[in-house]
Amino acid sequence: MISTPAILRSYGLLALVSLSLSAATASPAVAGLVPNEDVEIDSDMNNVPDDWFMGSNTSYIDNDDSDGVGTHSVEFRGPNTDWRSSEFPVTAGSNVTWSIDYKFLGGATGQIRADLRFFEGSGNFNFQGEHAILIDASNPDAWQTLGPNNFIVPGVATVADVRVSSYFGSGFGGDVRLDNFNVVPEPSTIALIVLVICASVRRNRIA
Repeated sequence: MISTPAILRSYGLLALVSLSLSAATASPAVAGLVPNEDVEIDSDMNNVPDDWFMGSNTSYIDNDDSDGVGTHSVEFRGPNTDWRSSEFPVTAGSNVTWSIDYKFLGGATGQIRADLRFFEGSGNFNFQGEHAILIDASNPDAWQTLGPNNFIVPGVATVADVRVSSYFGSGFGGDVRLDNFNVVPEPSTIALIVLVICASVRRNRIA
């Protein structure tokens, strides 16, 4: 018969693994990969959020945030322009989940496109693939969320970026605002596997 201290140790291990699993499945915002994903930081106060790049006809908005956590979003107007994040590291073959908040202003028509793009090496070197989604102008003046979408990091990609643009689709007219560019690795199954193993060990010891 297993001793009381051993049982307590077993329960303690199970509790520790359970806490690890809870941490792995916590809110995606905690583990976001996109630098300055909520576009709140503009450290040099030049009206361009840190770690972001933009095309023509763009704006940095300081009084319209998608979820009320902060005050900022970004905007572009009309065709042939974009907002793009700086690159961030990814692991080929891993699963990622991504989402973007967007709001078409009244009068907007056509489509925009959101791309999660993958490359081998820094500086957009050796394109490895992308997950591209067209978004139709709809629900004017209301924040909406694209996603969450799941995707497997392709090829031998080591970095990725997020781009939202009006280069593609049926053409875009009007204004769209963007916020909360969230990309996270899916929660690892390792903690769950360890939990099952620990439970099995505990049963064998008590038997």
